[in-house]
Amino acid sequence: MSKREELIREYCRQVNESLHFIQKYMEGIVPAGRCSEELYWETKKISEELQKSNHEQTALIRAYLREAAQLYVEGEPWKTRITDRRLCRNTILNHLQMLANVSFWLREQGEPLAEEVCGWLLAQETADVQKVRSGQSLEVAREIYPAVQRKRA
Repeated sequence: MSKREELIREYCRQVNESLHFIQKYMEGIVPAGRCSEELYWETKKISEELQKSNHEQTALIRAYLREAAQLYVEGEPWKTRITDRRLCRNTILNHLQMLANVSFWLREQGEPLAEEVCGWLLAQETADVQKVRSGQSLEVAREIYPAVQRKRA
């Protein structure tokens, strides 16, 4: 499996996990939360790097996606939805912000799954940092799956 295929699989896994959580525990609505200023500036820096460099794009996006996964795991929304609702909302909102940015970057590279996710998250058309609006509905969102590559005989 190529690095690109691994990236798309991980992207799909994270999108599905977030959407499932929001649909199951938050009535399909993006929660109100506080966006991380540190995350904003980090995302802005990566966005600028992606515009400059063609050959490093997959590696940059993969590293950012790993950070998104780490943010989700460390925030433990499956626990904090009961013990600390504010932390849960912040974790989910920031994770969605990161996924919106990855979706934008992948859409720019022609990834059809990312085009669909951008529509759900109402991604902007500019290369600026993406912002997911609290209160928007994700009820129409569905699980996404990467295309399975068949081995040639």
